[in-house]
Amino acid sequence: KPRRIFHYALCIMHCAFCLKKYNVTSWDGFNKSDKYVLDGDSFSFSLSLKDGSYISASGYMKWPNNYREVRSELDEIFMNLYDKK
Repeated sequence: KPRRIFHYALCIMHCAFCLKKYNVTSWDGFNKSDKYVLDGDSFSFSLSLKDGSYISASGYMKWPNNYREVRSELDEIFMNLYDKK
Protein backbone atom coordinates (compact mmCIF):
# COMPACT_ATOMS: atom_id res chain seq x y z
CA LYS A 1 0.00 0.00 0.00
CA PRO A 2 2.80 2.56 0.65
CA ARG A 3 4.06 2.02 -2.93
CA ARG A 4 0.60 2.80 -4.29
CA ILE A 5 0.43 6.01 -2.24
CA PHE A 6 3.87 6.98 -3.53
CA HIS A 7 2.76 6.42 -7.13
CA TYR A 8 -0.40 8.51 -6.57
CA ALA A 9 1.63 11.33 -5.02
CA LEU A 10 4.10 11.20 -7.90
CA CYS A 11 1.22 11.32 -10.38
CA ILE A 12 -0.20 14.42 -8.69
CA MET A 13 3.21 16.11 -8.75
CA HIS A 14 3.66 15.33 -12.45
CA CYS A 15 0.17 16.66 -13.24
CA ALA A 16 0.83 19.86 -11.32
CA PHE A 17 4.16 20.32 -13.10
CA CYS A 18 2.54 19.80 -16.50
CA LEU A 19 -0.28 22.26 -15.78
CA LYS A 20 2.18 24.88 -14.58
CA LYS A 21 4.67 24.28 -17.41
CA TYR A 22 2.00 24.98 -20.02
CA ASN A 23 0.27 27.77 -18.07
CA VAL A 24 -3.08 26.01 -18.09
CA THR A 25 -4.57 28.68 -15.81
CA SER A 26 -4.52 30.92 -18.90
CA TRP A 27 -7.15 28.63 -20.42
CA ASP A 28 -9.79 29.90 -18.00
CA GLY A 29 -12.77 31.17 -19.94
CA PHE A 30 -11.71 29.59 -23.24
CA ASN A 31 -14.91 28.78 -25.09
CA LYS A 32 -14.52 28.61 -28.85
CA SER A 33 -15.99 26.53 -31.61
CA ASP A 34 -15.78 26.19 -35.36
CA LYS A 35 -19.39 26.56 -36.45
CA TYR A 36 -18.58 25.29 -39.93
CA VAL A 37 -17.56 21.81 -38.77
CA LEU A 38 -20.52 19.48 -38.26
CA ASP A 39 -18.71 16.34 -37.13
CA GLY A 40 -15.52 16.98 -35.18
CA ASP A 41 -13.80 16.77 -31.82
CA SER A 42 -14.59 18.68 -28.67
CA PHE A 43 -13.06 19.03 -25.24
CA SER A 44 -14.08 20.18 -21.81
CA PHE A 45 -11.63 20.95 -19.01
CA SER A 46 -12.35 22.04 -15.45
CA LEU A 47 -10.10 22.25 -12.44
CA SER A 48 -10.64 23.38 -8.86
CA LEU A 49 -7.57 24.91 -7.25
CA LYS A 50 -6.73 24.73 -3.56
CA ASP A 51 -7.25 28.49 -3.19
CA GLY A 52 -10.90 27.98 -4.14
CA SER A 53 -10.61 29.34 -7.67
CA TYR A 54 -11.83 27.40 -10.65
CA ILE A 55 -10.58 27.00 -14.23
CA SER A 56 -13.00 26.12 -16.99
CA ALA A 57 -12.39 25.75 -20.72
CA SER A 58 -14.17 24.09 -23.61
CA GLY A 59 -14.08 23.98 -27.35
CA TYR A 60 -15.29 22.32 -30.51
CA MET A 61 -12.58 22.01 -33.16
CA LYS A 62 -10.75 24.86 -31.38
CA TRP A 63 -8.20 24.40 -28.61
CA PRO A 64 -6.26 26.70 -26.26
CA ASN A 65 -2.50 27.13 -26.53
CA ASN A 66 -0.55 23.94 -25.79
CA TYR A 67 -3.70 21.82 -25.56
CA ARG A 68 -2.16 18.97 -27.55
CA GLU A 69 0.98 18.90 -25.37
CA VAL A 70 -0.99 18.99 -22.12
CA ARG A 71 -3.34 16.25 -23.26
CA SER A 72 -0.43 14.07 -24.38
CA GLU A 73 1.48 14.50 -21.10
CA LEU A 74 -1.59 13.92 -18.92
CA ASP A 75 -2.49 10.82 -20.94
CA GLU A 76 1.02 9.48 -20.39
CA ILE A 77 0.94 10.24 -16.66
CA PHE A 78 -2.38 8.48 -16.13
CA MET A 79 -1.49 5.52 -18.35
CA ASN A 80 1.71 5.02 -16.34
CA LEU A 81 -0.31 5.16 -13.14
CA TYR A 82 -2.79 2.65 -14.54
CA ASP A 83 0.03 0.30 -15.56
CA LYS A 84 1.42 0.36 -11.98
CA LYS A 85 -1.78 -1.10 -10.47
